[in-house]
Amino acid sequence: MPGFLLHLYGPMQSWADTGFGQLREAGEFPGRAAVLGLVAAAQGIPRADDRLLDLHAALRVHAATVRPGRVLRDFHTVETREGKPRTLTSRDYHHDAHFVVLVEGEAGAVAGAEQALHRPVYTAFLGRRSCPPALPLLPGPAGDDPFAALRKAAQTTARAFPRDDRTWRRGRAADTIMIWLDGYFERDGLPPALADARSVTQGTRRGRLIGPRRAYAAAPFTRLRLPIPELSSNDEHQSYFDALR
Repeated sequence: MPGFLLHLYGPMQSWADTGFGQLREAGEFPGRAAVLGLVAAAQGIPRADDRLLDLHAALRVHAATVRPGRVLRDFHTVETREGKPRTLTSRDYHHDAHFVVLVEGEAGAVAGAEQALHRPVYTAFLGRRSCPPALPLLPGPAGDDPFAALRKAAQTTARAFPRDDRTWRRGRAADTIMIWLDGYFERDGLPPALADARSVTQGTRRGRLIGPRRAYAAAPFTRLRLPIPELSSNDEHQSYFDALR
């Protein structure tokens, strides 16, 4: 199916599975509900609109963790009703994290999302309004093999970071990159570009919108650990950072 890539990078971002309660986590990766929320904002679709259901039916979102960043916690006081005591809430954020996401699905829905992201109606933010993106949310080409494009984009972007800040490091055990697929995939059913995964695990998260009243259900995902090719000794990116030391 056709698709496009988005780079989600900023000083802070949060992709929590829950949007209410005293503890609001950061989420391990941006799921379908979060990324399609960015698409809906670009298209001018407000919350609690039935058109959100059409987006969820037509599009799928897969993510790669380029740089997990650091998860830090902030404390807020929330006043829910007049005269009621204030509630203390804890909110987690990814600091200086970078994700690459692949949005793929029906051709018409993909084309409409790409067009809207070039001319967004509403301002986009990375999970919460206090988290502006540091890079323009412009769709990039995914080519004829979207999953190969996702993997290549994640690996290429990772090389731009200093070795100590990467999610993988040459010569160490952390020589893999994490990719999160939307839905359940068995090993023999993986896309060819991801077939060499070292591990395949499945899980669910509470993050898929199923109704206009912000109702959620268990959204299935598949987590892959993929090997990263060894860098050559003349790697331009790493040579630059090594020279700064």
